Amino acid sequence: QDVADTTILFTQVNYAATDPRQPWIEVKIGMELTPALTREAPNVVWPTPAAGSADPEASFMTVIMVDPDAPSREAPRFRHWLHWLVVDIENSGEDQRSIGRQQTRAERDGIEVASYNGPTPPKGTG
Repeated sequence: QDVADTTILFTQVNYAATDPRQPWIEVKIGMELTPALTREAPNVVWPTPAAGSADPEASFMTVIMVDPDAPSREAPRFRHWLHWLVVDIENSGEDQRSIGRQQTRAERDGIEVASYNGPTPPKGTG
């Protein structure tokens, strides 16, 4: 099978903050994020599907970040706008994986097909 038949939801998405006492802001459902906060790629953490399986190295992951209602919910003419695409992230066999801003390009697994492009919603939209 070439493509997994399941989607794994991220356990954590964090954006870098400007406050040194709280260097990361964890994204929660319903939270409003500003373009300034999301200018740089987030750190994304997810559970690996093959952790503990007989062959954990057999899995590769893809991270896709899209905007389902760009430029606004009222007029989503650019729906599914691609913000970030990283493919061929090899499963390390650990319980979870992460990718994102905390890592240098040399430390990152995978192939960045589309570089991170933060959201830039029109004024008055969310």
